[in-house]
Amino acid sequence: TAVRLPEGRSDFSQLGAGWEQSFFVSHGGSLWAGGSNRAGCLSGDGAEQVLGLQPLGREDAEDLKAAAVASGREHFVAIRRDGASLATWGCSNEFGQTGQGGEQMGIGPCPLRSFAVQPGVKIHSVACGQDHALALTERGEVFAWGDNMSGQLGRSSKSATPFVSTPQRVEAGALRGLAVRQIAAGAHHSLVLGLSGQVAAWGCNRRGRLGLGSGYDEVDMVSLPMLVADLPGGVRSVAGGGRHSAVVLRKGVVLSAGDNRSGQLGQDPAVLEWSGTFIELDFADAQLQVRAVALGEAHSLFLTYTGELFGVGGNDRGQLGEPVGACWSAPRRVDMPNANWIIWAVAAGPGHSLVLATEPPCVRQPPSPASPPTSGLHSPKPMPRAGSAPTGASGAVRDWIDEGEEEEAPLARTVAYHGFGAAAEDTDEKPLERLRSIGCASKLANSGKLVIPVAATGSRAHDSLLISRPVVRPGVALGVGFMSLSVEALSKMVQDVSAARLEHEAEAAQERLRTTVAAVLRLPTVLSSCFQFPGTNEARLDAGGLCAQLLEARRLSASTKAAPADEQWAAAALQGVWALAPSGGLLRNMRTRDQVRALVVWLLVPNWPGLFADFINQAGGPRAPP
Repeated sequence: TAVRLPEGRSDFSQLGAGWEQSFFVSHGGSLWAGGSNRAGCLSGDGAEQVLGLQPLGREDAEDLKAAAVASGREHFVAIRRDGASLATWGCSNEFGQTGQGGEQMGIGPCPLRSFAVQPGVKIHSVACGQDHALALTERGEVFAWGDNMSGQLGRSSKSATPFVSTPQRVEAGALRGLAVRQIAAGAHHSLVLGLSGQVAAWGCNRRGRLGLGSGYDEVDMVSLPMLVADLPGGVRSVAGGGRHSAVVLRKGVVLSAGDNRSGQLGQDPAVLEWSGTFIELDFADAQLQVRAVALGEAHSLFLTYTGELFGVGGNDRGQLGEPVGACWSAPRRVDMPNANWIIWAVAAGPGHSLVLATEPPCVRQPPSPASPPTSGLHSPKPMPRAGSAPTGASGAVRDWIDEGEEEEAPLARTVAYHGFGAAAEDTDEKPLERLRSIGCASKLANSGKLVIPVAATGSRAHDSLLISRPVVRPGVALGVGFMSLSVEALSKMVQDVSAARLEHEAEAAQERLRTTVAAVLRLPTVLSSCFQFPGTNEARLDAGGLCAQLLEARRLSASTKAAPADEQWAAAALQGVWALAPSGGLLRNMRTRDQVRALVVWLLVPNWPGLFADFINQAGGPRAPP
């Protein structure tokens, strides 16, 4: 059913599906919602439900401007528009799932409060399970809080920490030094995707929902992050559902694991009740490529590159967009009220589904070679629906698509649709800001684009245009990227030191170089982000180039009155080494290439034997490295 929007409202940019609520974020940051109003979670008017779509009506949310939102069973997490803090509230805070601290814990309503996950560090995305939450920062680090009875917070022991009431960094197991680019929360489990395409999972593993393989079929709980082995290709995204999980490979292939009693893995439940290994979803003869996946309690939704939506699994509450009925054990197209809508965002609650879509944009007729381009716009014919782009459509033709208006009002023709059934640390902001401005060019850091064939008025069928638009992932703050350091930026800082004419200019340039490199060395996740991985658009740092730049920086630092860089870099690298070593453990316990690559970089900094000896033997110096 198409959602009836208030007059003049058609600019939604984000969405989120909760247990009993639906959320939409406007382009200006306003938060809109509908659904159960238990404990006044959506409105203070005392109504049991918020019918239709209304602005969040809580008094404590009057000044809330959000970039993204996620929802659990009884808690709600929004990223504020500047990305610097979270705003959380809940119908209950029994397990500390709002992240507001122990003094707010209880089974009663929890007021809306804002807090930073890390001082001075922005939040890229959030995800919520039934009673826990995850946050991913621009450093590529994951924080978790809430219920831990199934090990879903990635801590060493659920008995020691049955719940956590404030965000805590997940830094054990496979996440030590892993630069994360996407997070996903199932009801009682968690998944992440690393920059290098590695997938880690932890939490409840009943019916094999973590996909760790047959060796874990009898293991009900995995409390530390574990790498998912033997995936047949590079992974582009991950998703978590009620009792199942999914990954999307870079070729648009979908793999899923976990419970299949409702057919949510796309397999006949009579043949396969569950799978502890990720298995491929078969689209039969359609040969469709999937861009994004959303998982509910027992259903799965797949958004293809061409903007079509397919579903599989339970339909007992109409969550697949059809009258309540039997499960779908094979993917079917989900019919929209308007067959021409272009879907660019999808979310799934336990028993309902949401999408954001636009009308087909107006496109220009490409001019003939003999005539200059015109500014006239023409309405397109109905879009041809196909699993691949039409032959004859080229990148050159794509330039004639009128996107100027979309840039000014990117969501001017948005349609909302839903199918309902019955931790603080000391942070030097300046070097982090320099790393933030450089950003990360990873394709995994972006949501990707749809490729939609659209026929222009008066054109031949084989001259159909290809349009592309970004796909929005729920819970992601679109304006927040990831920190990294490019070889060009590092070279520029070294050159600035050499080119400085005045003494104070040289000292200032040396300080910028020294503090920026130190910030990278002490943060393994940022250091890992500085290298070329599968899925990155371009190379950033390489070992030889880094060593050459550091040698030059060391030589230049000796010619200024500024403190030598070696000592500060040694201290920063020691912090990074400690971050990779498990508590009381040894570096030989490292398992991932991200961890080994970071260690190699630290060893590239010149004269380490002497630096370590001098640094560790200083009075009051830190403990020796592991």
